[in-house]
Amino acid sequence: MSKIIEQWAGHYLGGGSDKVWSAAYTTDGQFLSTWGRRGAALQRGERPLADEAAAKKLFEKKRNEKMSEGYQAVPFDNLTYGIPSFDPALVVTTADANANVNAAANGDTAPATVAPSVARPVYATSHVMPLELLELEAALADPGYGISEKVNGERCVVACGGGDQPVRAYNRRGIEVSSAPHAALALAGLGCQFVIDGERLTGDKGGHYVAFDLLEWQGENVREWPYKERIAILEQALIEAGLIVSAVAAVTTINTTISTTTANLGLHLLIAEADLTRARKVVAQIQKAGGEGVIVRTLSAPYQAGDTRHVRKFKFLTDLDAIVIGIRPGIATGSATLGLIRPSDGAIIEVGSVRSGLNDSDLIRLAEMLAQGQTPVLKVAYLPIRTVGIKLVEPKTSMRELRTDKLAYECTTDQLGPAKTAMVTAASARG
Repeated sequence: MSKIIEQWAGHYLGGGSDKVWSAAYTTDGQFLSTWGRRGAALQRGERPLADEAAAKKLFEKKRNEKMSEGYQAVPFDNLTYGIPSFDPALVVTTADANANVNAAANGDTAPATVAPSVARPVYATSHVMPLELLELEAALADPGYGISEKVNGERCVVACGGGDQPVRAYNRRGIEVSSAPHAALALAGLGCQFVIDGERLTGDKGGHYVAFDLLEWQGENVREWPYKERIAILEQALIEAGLIVSAVAAVTTINTTISTTTANLGLHLLIAEADLTRARKVVAQIQKAGGEGVIVRTLSAPYQAGDTRHVRKFKFLTDLDAIVIGIRPGIATGSATLGLIRPSDGAIIEVGSVRSGLNDSDLIRLAEMLAQGQTPVLKVAYLPIRTVGIKLVEPKTSMRELRTDKLAYECTTDQLGPAKTAMVTAASARG
């Protein structure tokens, strides 16, 4: 009897497209697939191959192609995407998979995730898109938008089934991680089922949690509700439960030692400031406090997974995620050579090297990772105003910026902005 061995589902949003694709392979060599526009009737395909090995090879080839095209892994049998599972028995919770993963995590250490071959996404998150300065100025003059701080941490969705159920945490790809931020554990005090989107803080604020959106509440999917209604419900619930005193638009302005805005130190609710006069003051406060940037939200918009025009970011300090492609010899142990992937042909383009923020042992560790076949990804800050070409000017990083939640294929030259991306593409066309 034929049996499904593995299945995968993906969603692509961008360039006017909003589509899904999924595939599976079977023990008798069948390659199965579905595709189409999200929310519409999906087309289905079935392709017989020689055996299971051949079907697996095609499945992995097609899945990798879709991921390189920008498809993000999403869960099966989810109302948001409408992709039916080929075999519901394979839609396991990552909590079950995590039982076999030995990983300890604390507040300032990125939590371990389930091995990619085992883990399947449980939740699909929105991907914040970049915003130009002129667009920010336009938003600051439009009452349809709200402004809040861009928190510099790691994306973290927290969920609870209510009652005595524990609070579980999921990374930006929707994969369950080994532990929730310490401050987020208090959310169990809400006493009901919920799914909250937010950010896990790291470093000296390890264990803190900043909530900024509500996806599910008391067993109901509220993603289609306007943002202003979702956040109002969450704010009222947190205040009534005694978990916060009030919401804030900027976390950097809070004294985290003696906080007057939170009843449970380390738990914060970030809410978009809609008043135009106060919104400008929020931007100025964030800049003065050394914040990374701001988030602009469409107040009437639903929660949209994948790339969304409803949540956009403007950074005061520019950074990007780069692949470590080598260690360059030099003084002491040298520096780390950085690269980005050119989407047009998949080539890795060198964008400079970084030493600032790394010590000798850090570079040795990165070299060991490369020798083991790993592809380290570092978040690197740089001065965009002085970066004329594609070589990053005065890049800085640290091993705390080693991205455990981001894969190499996601680190593209698109992060350099439209002008530089066009320049890189033109260089590709010239051969």
